Amino acid sequence: MNKEPVAEAKSYVVLMGKQHKRTASDWQFQQLQDQWAIRCNPYDRFRDRYYTYKSNCEEKKETPVAFHKWNARAQEIEVRQKQQKWQSMDRTMYEVQRLEMDKVLFRTERVQNMKGVKTDNSYIVGETITTGRVPGQPRARRQEKCYGRLQHFYLHFMYPPPVEELASATEDGRIDPNKITSVPWAVFAHCKWYEEHGTNPNNGLTQVQYNQNWDACPFICMDNCLSQNCQLWPSVPYDDEKYDGEGKLKPDCFDFQDYTLKLHDVIYYHE
Repeated sequence: MNKEPVAEAKSYVVLMGKQHKRTASDWQFQQLQDQWAIRCNPYDRFRDRYYTYKSNCEEKKETPVAFHKWNARAQEIEVRQKQQKWQSMDRTMYEVQRLEMDKVLFRTERVQNMKGVKTDNSYIVGETITTGRVPGQPRARRQEKCYGRLQHFYLHFMYPPPVEELASATEDGRIDPNKITSVPWAVFAHCKWYEEHGTNPNNGLTQVQYNQNWDACPFICMDNCLSQNCQLWPSVPYDDEKYDGEGKLKPDCFDFQDYTLKLHDVIYYHE
């Protein structure tokens, strides 16, 4: 099964708190490229051309030029000048722990646990396109929801914005991306993803389960997420057999459970 976000209109995002400048690792950079390829078809085609070139080199037992150094080779195969700047996509990203999207607050799991507040803002609902869900139709595509526990937020510019514009959008060490208009930018969330597994017959709530296979593609653009908080609660929070009629643990019984891979109910709420 393949999973990819649905490209939609940009939501209004306000970054909150400290911003930490990071250099994306090779794995993170690949994730960012995958996300931009979904959002920008010309860039996707440009990158496909590079992979074709790289594959041809490997077949000839030649060493391909690295993607970010492909400028000279790209000119040889008549790639448009406008597309050449995409190979120098910026590895710089800015990490934040909190943000508001359309005036709804979201926090990372780390901040949520550290603050210990009762209202849990560390889950988000994303909209994806999945393939391979329909038996006998491996190419069938459909849109569905996925539910993520927020780990990180990253602000990323497709390529470096002009120094003057970046300086004017920066105040007290924090960048307001809404003031950047010359280059494309997006906020991406890194999540642990849960997928839908029907409805809980006892209460009618949507049930989800952690999908370890989606750890390979944990990034999603915030534009593809709903501006709504939710909470995941274990569908079976305790073992009935270990409690008496008054709801107390029976003697010599312990109820320690690992809920990681168990079904959870989705509870929506507003602050």
